[in-house]
Amino acid sequence: EPAEDGFVDHDENLEEGEILVKAVKAFSANQDNDDKKFLCAGALIQRPPSPTSTDVNMTIYDAWMADAIMDGNGGPNLQIQGAMGILDELYRHFLSTDNRNMPAAFVVQCGRATSEYTCASYNAALSRGFRPVEDFITQEDEKELSVWHGEIVDGLVLDPALGIERYTNAAFYHRGTLQGDIAHVILGHMSSFRNSFAFQCDGNFQSTHLFEELDARSTVAMAKEVLPSSVVSDVNHQLRQIERAGLLEFELDSVDNFPSQHISLMSKGRSVVEEGTQAASILSLVEPYIENELLSKVQNVTHDINIEVSDIFLRTYGPIEDSSDDKTARYKLDAHHDCFNFATAVIALDDIASNGTQGLYALLKGANGENGCSHSALRRYFPLATGD
Repeated sequence: EPAEDGFVDHDENLEEGEILVKAVKAFSANQDNDDKKFLCAGALIQRPPSPTSTDVNMTIYDAWMADAIMDGNGGPNLQIQGAMGILDELYRHFLSTDNRNMPAAFVVQCGRATSEYTCASYNAALSRGFRPVEDFITQEDEKELSVWHGEIVDGLVLDPALGIERYTNAAFYHRGTLQGDIAHVILGHMSSFRNSFAFQCDGNFQSTHLFEELDARSTVAMAKEVLPSSVVSDVNHQLRQIERAGLLEFELDSVDNFPSQHISLMSKGRSVVEEGTQAASILSLVEPYIENELLSKVQNVTHDINIEVSDIFLRTYGPIEDSSDDKTARYKLDAHHDCFNFATAVIALDDIASNGTQGLYALLKGANGENGCSHSALRRYFPLATGD
């Protein structure tokens, strides 16, 4: 239930610039009488902007939690249940008020499992899929936490893959109760957000590792403007000519059994286009940049100079220009693995995905390297501008 006014004292409990967002307490009601046993309390605090942050738009919210001192009645399991209620309510409030146009982070501050005053709160956070911040720091960024673009924080943060599993279990197990309803609301908020993939920047080349095993195939990298805007414009002009001539390939794609809506330019390292065609013109436009620039970047990031370009093709989405048959239009390509490729590169020919909320995405793994499910909340979209 809401904490009483003054429970969090602005002068004694808040640092300069901090804002109290919400304060709550958890009680255990005795069915035999009206006595309530105080279990734990929590407060959601918005931090002031950090002068050392590399992301001036980042807002961090701390969920401070502490256990009540029990008098011997009840037990740790009861107190953990109360702490779960506190955490769920603070996280629900954060998700419901978070402005997705301004990145924000939710950090649980509850000491350690060995603390006399936060043991239940700490274990409640673990049971909901929150993990210590240091678990997310890979070998390459021990001094910087890429989750918040270099903002150093302590506490516990949600492992998305684990959190989805735990809150799904809570929503199912506690269905029909307030606890189950709140878990269901949390899942709804997590599913509705479109989150961008977080890259580490290095000039015009950015990369990050999907999980802790730092082998070549666990890496996602981005290069800016691999194709110049003038080349992209020429490619799109030629592509429109191909569409109007009805030369796109519409055989059923092995991924989803829908028309492929693409055109092949190279297969197994050899050109598959006829000289003098629009397809040949497109290949002549893009091949120098792929062979001379993109290939070297892929070789560098994978540490393998033996990688070669195997296939080049274009895929279009949406209705075909000057076509009234919308049944053949492809609007998406379902999630899949390119199992025959060592590496896959995707180059955007428009800027529709530049804001990082749609288009190409990867599914997150957990911080422990375990596979996550295909839940929509685990999608991280790549912010690709034209030519990236």
